[in-house]
Amino acid sequence: MNALTFWQIVSHFGDAPYWIGLAIVAICIYPVLSRQSRHRTAWIIFALLPAMLLSYEIVAVLKEVVALPRPCLGVIPCPSDYSFPSGHAAVAFAFALVTSCMMRKRWLSVLVFFLAVMIALSRVALDYHFMYDAVAGAFIGLGIGFFFYWSYRPIHGYLEKKKLIP
Repeated sequence: MNALTFWQIVSHFGDAPYWIGLAIVAICIYPVLSRQSRHRTAWIIFALLPAMLLSYEIVAVLKEVVALPRPCLGVIPCPSDYSFPSGHAAVAFAFALVTSCMMRKRWLSVLVFFLAVMIALSRVALDYHFMYDAVAGAFIGLGIGFFFYWSYRPIHGYLEKKKLIP
C-alpha cells in the first residue's frame, strides 16, 4: 500500500455517509433494546450524531460564505466544493470529543483523537485542504462536540420525563 492509498483510506472515516449509516442503525435498533441498553446508547442518538451532523452542516454553510478554492483546484480527483473549513476534520473532532467524554476511558480517548488527527492530516496530505482548513474544521468539531456533550443530559432527561422517548 502506498502513501496515497493510506491517506485515502484514512480520509474516508470522515465521510458523512458513514455517520448517516450509523444514525440509521442506531435509530432502528433503539426501540428494541432493553431499557438499560437504551440508556447506555442514547448518547449516540442524542449527542454524538447531532454533533457530527451539525458540524458538517456548519462547515457546508461556511464553505459557501468564505468561498476559498481548494489547493487541488484543476487536479483530478478534486472535490468540487470549497476548501475552508474541512468538513472531514469537523466531523472527526466532534466524534472524538463526544465519544471520549461519554466513554471516559483514557485509551479510547487517545485512540479517537489520534484517528481525528489522522483524518484531518489526510485531507492535507491528499492536497484537498490547506492546514488552516483542517485546524479550523477541528475547532468547529470540538466546539459543537462540547456543546452537545454538555447539553445531552438535560435534553435526554427532559425527553424521558415527557415520555417522548421510551
